[in-house]
Amino acid sequence: MNKKKVIIIILICLIVIASAITFSLAIKNAKSSLTLKSTETLGRQETEYSLSENGLHISSIPFDEYEKKVSLPKKHVTVEGLLPNNNYYSNTELIQKAINELSKDENGGGTVYIPEGEYYITSIELKDNITLYIDPECTLYSITNLEYSSMNEKHSSVIYAKKAKNITVTGGGTINGWGDTFAGDAEVSEPFYALKSFNLYTSVIESEKRRLYPESDASRPDLISFTNCENISVSSLKICSSAAKSIAFSICKNIKAENIVIDNNLYIEGVEGIILDGCTNADVKNCFIATAESGVSIKSTKRKSLNVTVSNCEISAFNCCFRIGDETNYNIQKITVSDCSFFVPDRICALNTGLSIESADGSKVSEVIISDIEMNGVSSPLLIWLGDRLDLEKKEVGSIHDIDIKNIKSTNIELPCVITGCKAKSVYNISLTDFDLSYRESDEDLDLKGDSLTKALSSYPDIANVSAKIGKTKENSIFYSVPAYGLFLRYTEDSINVDNFNCVPRKCNQLEMIVNQENILGSD
Repeated sequence: MNKKKVIIIILICLIVIASAITFSLAIKNAKSSLTLKSTETLGRQETEYSLSENGLHISSIPFDEYEKKVSLPKKHVTVEGLLPNNNYYSNTELIQKAINELSKDENGGGTVYIPEGEYYITSIELKDNITLYIDPECTLYSITNLEYSSMNEKHSSVIYAKKAKNITVTGGGTINGWGDTFAGDAEVSEPFYALKSFNLYTSVIESEKRRLYPESDASRPDLISFTNCENISVSSLKICSSAAKSIAFSICKNIKAENIVIDNNLYIEGVEGIILDGCTNADVKNCFIATAESGVSIKSTKRKSLNVTVSNCEISAFNCCFRIGDETNYNIQKITVSDCSFFVPDRICALNTGLSIESADGSKVSEVIISDIEMNGVSSPLLIWLGDRLDLEKKEVGSIHDIDIKNIKSTNIELPCVITGCKAKSVYNISLTDFDLSYRESDEDLDLKGDSLTKALSSYPDIANVSAKIGKTKENSIFYSVPAYGLFLRYTEDSINVDNFNCVPRKCNQLEMIVNQENILGSD
């Protein structure tokens, strides 16, 4: 073969390869640029809670129902000399000085009172036996992303305490984190309403297009955090526009969080409500939480979580309203959730989960009791997920057992409940009693692939991934629908008890209400 022919063959090969790449990119771009027409959705529908004009917050929060007046002790120290506008360094110094002096008082602490007004601060450290009382007409503003980025020393929290005890934050005031300034623009700004013909792939892609991601990988400050503390009370506060975690307790014990309103941007990735990580004896009650990630989340990254109660809360979260997980390294035990309401405003499609119980990193999750929960517009009422996302040092998969869930009512759902173990271990001793579920009425375009789920669920626990072939990667992935409309089971033992489980599907649905994958496919 002469040199000229070789060159021609090489050129032809290059053209073929280039064409293939171009075609592949075209397909990828076509998928990623999927345009949703308004005629393809059911559109906005009036609900008890509606969105703000910009569609990023809830506008109709009933603050009066959650504000409980707290009397200012007669004996207190008023922080004098606070200034409005951007005097955050001087304001921080004044407040910190009052806290430090009072903590050294011979009486061992007291109340620091921040009077009415609007004040900017950077980071304040609370000490033993201190009550921070924020006047009902007072708003404390954190600094914006621009100011935070220019700081030489970044702070992890706006108000925090470490290795301290007997601390209270209360008063009825507001703490604003300027969280919206930390996020970039979404690909699509218009809300995503439910599809006239439900399709999982379209729902996932369209939901992701509305997400707001931080403009950089730099850390974002939490609003309130406690680490290695005990006897902590946070009550009668309004938390607005968190940049990351709104209230975080890590390795703490004897916690009370009550009468709190959390009003966050509903779309910013990583913005959470109340986090309890490795905590013992915690009581969360009478709270209204609107946020992008988890409303209330129990984790165990450094120590086990034990004796946590959540009650009388209203939660709207675009990831999960109540969640055990996803960082679950140590055991989680004796968790009670009751008398709560989970919702999505204006019938927005969030592709979220109401109740999620997860163990992916070796945690043994047990003795969980959940009862009397109402949901409206939440995509899937329940996910129980045991995964094997283990560090190299860990060899044993955790467990999920002794879970009792009863009296659950959920309307306008999009996806079924799912209970799944993993190939290495099944979940067991789980009881579901008195479930009353109903779908949002629409057509549906399901993609059922038989045993596809046996290859999934090996990375990130997410209700969408229960139906996905590919793990955490959502963009341009293929998403398969679960072959049941009410409850899908896989890797479960015979000790799963289901009693009085009712679900009204879409009228066009032809699937079974309850499906056990092992009974269909056998063990793999």
